[in-house]
Amino acid sequence: MVIRTNVHYACNVMRFWLFCTYLSGKGESMSKEIDYTDSMQVDYAGDGVYAINTGWAIELRANDPRIPTDTITLEPSVLAAVNRIAKRWGRDHG
Repeated sequence: MVIRTNVHYACNVMRFWLFCTYLSGKGESMSKEIDYTDSMQVDYAGDGVYAINTGWAIELRANDPRIPTDTITLEPSVLAAVNRIAKRWGRDHG
């Protein structure tokens, strides 16, 4: 279960707004429709977790990819940290 504080949520909203502002200045489309049948965009990870490729981050959605009960957005730096931790833990426990 993920608990979001108001400050954390506000920071994520601000980051997303800044990113969208950056994209709109470059003339790129920000309303990318997700194709739930395309395994390059949506993949079932197991245990009720779906991984969604948004084009700029990975979203982990719980229980249903279309209407999730919880969502975690992994920006590139966070995804790199998770990969680093997984490699270390795999090496320590493998």
